[in-house]
Amino acid sequence: MFRIISTKKLKAIRDDADERIMAAEVTAEKAKSAQRIAEAQLEAIKPPKPTLYCSFCSKSQHDVKNLIAGPSTFICDECVTLCIEIINETTKAEADLKLVHDAIEAHWGPRCPDEDPECNTCRAWAYIDKVNGKTGGRRAG
Repeated sequence: MFRIISTKKLKAIRDDADERIMAAEVTAEKAKSAQRIAEAQLEAIKPPKPTLYCSFCSKSQHDVKNLIAGPSTFICDECVTLCIEIINETTKAEADLKLVHDAIEAHWGPRCPDEDPECNTCRAWAYIDKVNGKTGGRRAG
């Protein structure tokens, strides 16, 4: 059943097996290389991704640090900073106006129900209304 193989024959079989393994490895490396080339070619023919722009200042995504996406709109970090500044200024202006309002009320008292044009309190409140863009509204004291 068993055959005795000479050392030369055994070496030849091993050498043949080594050659086949090396040939298989070379073939596998060539296949990987061909796949990388094919993927690179596919990537090269893909259309480029569109450049995105801030919906407020129209700067491109390449001109700003961050571009935040919303539903079909974008805002850049610079516009976000500007919005925060505007909100803070508006909040401060409203707080300042309330201080003026409170100071007038503390000094002149609440509004008169009849809004007499000769009354200093009424004139002060009329001026506040003018500054605030309000017209004709009375405020009960």
